[in-house]
Amino acid sequence: MSDTKTCECCSDPLTREMDVSDLNWARRRFCSEKCRKKSERKQMMDGNRGRMTTRYHNAPLTEVEVRQYADLVKSGVPTREAAKQVGRSNREALAARAVAFGFLERRVPVAKPAEDTPKITRIDPLPPGAPETWGAMMPDLKWVDAQRQIAQMGGR
Repeated sequence: MSDTKTCECCSDPLTREMDVSDLNWARRRFCSEKCRKKSERKQMMDGNRGRMTTRYHNAPLTEVEVRQYADLVKSGVPTREAAKQVGRSNREALAARAVAFGFLERRVPVAKPAEDTPKITRIDPLPPGAPETWGAMMPDLKWVDAQRQIAQMGGR
């Protein structure tokens, strides 16, 4: 590989640094980020016959989009499908804006009925010999011996 090239945008010479791999040097086409972006803008202009297109990744939701989404949801279309038909992926944002514009009513979560069982406020100790206790799970090994073995292994 050669150690010099010219920038495809401004024709300035590019020199290869010592730590640049062959693959990265082969891929390099521009002298700076500014030239790379200028070239991308020129390609976008050429592809659209002189009209610059804007690509918004997080474009604000318009009232028309929100109204269309609300009408679809009211007609029974699932929210995910309605968002897809509008051309958006975030159905939560669409729903929030529809409520803000007044096209949809805010959903009120349905409260669960209170159960008759009392809420446990404290934990009672297990009775001796219960299946959850040490003696029931490890009948051959006493708790003190287990603690001693853990200490010998460096656990404490």
